[in-house]
Amino acid sequence: IESTGVTVARIDAKEMAAALGVIGSLLFVGFEIRQNTEAVRGSTMQGIADQSLQFTLALSMDEDWLRLQERIVGDSVPPSELSPLERRKLTWVLLSSSRIMENRFRQVQLGILDEDAIAQFGASRTWYGSWWYREWWDDYTPEDQWAPDFIEFMESKMLAPSRR
Repeated sequence: IESTGVTVARIDAKEMAAALGVIGSLLFVGFEIRQNTEAVRGSTMQGIADQSLQFTLALSMDEDWLRLQERIVGDSVPPSELSPLERRKLTWVLLSSSRIMENRFRQVQLGILDEDAIAQFGASRTWYGSWWYREWWDDYTPEDQWAPDFIEFMESKMLAPSRR
């Protein structure tokens, strides 16, 4: 090494500087990934809030839905006793709300959201845990619509016990 004029101390200093540069670069990349993950989570939460707000506002302005909901909730009319048109309206509303829940469930599975975010927007337990939602769910044969893991999640964590 001495014949080339380079000392061991200089090689060690160069290697040390290179190693520190690599470590610094890795720390920077880690920081950027963390920032990006937080941005995705924030964007996802905003999307869920917007989705929930749009859904709620649409229902609140639909007089037919409000009358139907009053019949079900206020008068305790089971979904099975609704007219065909009312039943169809109920199905579309509950199917839409179930898709919103499935979206939240999938985002938790992907690690984008924490599990407590599932119920953070709206009255999830009040809605999904109601007897009328459960009756609709049982009659709708969810195996035709939903993946088994989502069915398991809904039936174990969200829905009221089946009355059948």
